[in-house]
Amino acid sequence: VSENNGLKFATIGTTMMLCPEFGELENVFTVSLGSVAGYKISGDTLTLSDGNGKTVAIFTALAPEK
Repeated sequence: VSENNGLKFATIGTTMMLCPEFGELENVFTVSLGSVAGYKISGDTLTLSDGNGKTVAIFTALAPEK
């Protein structure tokens, strides 16, 4: 995390041993995280964006299970 809502992920390690059927999805996800340059939090939503301001991923917090 840096000034002006900057964000960069370091090397991301994964394993395909647990869920090999999700290998392509995992690859897309890790490549997307590698392009992240910034973030915005609005309410319960986290939006990740690349260096051009294009949305890379959107995450929404869920209420905790009881």
